[in-house]
Amino acid sequence: MFFIRVLLGLREAGSRFLVASLLTTLGRWIGCITLSIDRPIWLRLLDVKGALIHASSRGLSSLSTVVPFVVEVMKGCVESKVFRLPNPWVAAVLRCLHTICQSKDADEELRFCVEVLFKTLRVDPRKDLGPRPNDKIR
Repeated sequence: MFFIRVLLGLREAGSRFLVASLLTTLGRWIGCITLSIDRPIWLRLLDVKGALIHASSRGLSSLSTVVPFVVEVMKGCVESKVFRLPNPWVAAVLRCLHTICQSKDADEELRFCVEVLFKTLRVDPRKDLGPRPNDKIR
């Protein structure tokens, strides 16, 4: 998990594509070995929502690597019995992804990536997630 935190924190423009590809593969793998078999991701090892909030504060270049990683992790919820709505952790991460996509910083690639996740999970963000007054991206 330390390796993933290092990759999430990289800012070098030259290796951005390689890092994004590696993070996407690692995200898929983490989702398969944890969420899809109903095992939680420990917050002290990998804070998924915290990574999204941190990336949104850093800007589009950081979002373009973190959002696909989180989307691939969350695709593990498709096969899970526990990590589905109305699970509060799943709802919080999905709400955070939806909020990022509604912001003007998100480009079309990020929006498409998140929309595919919502369709895969059969989630309608306006109906299933609902607005929460205290959930803001800072």
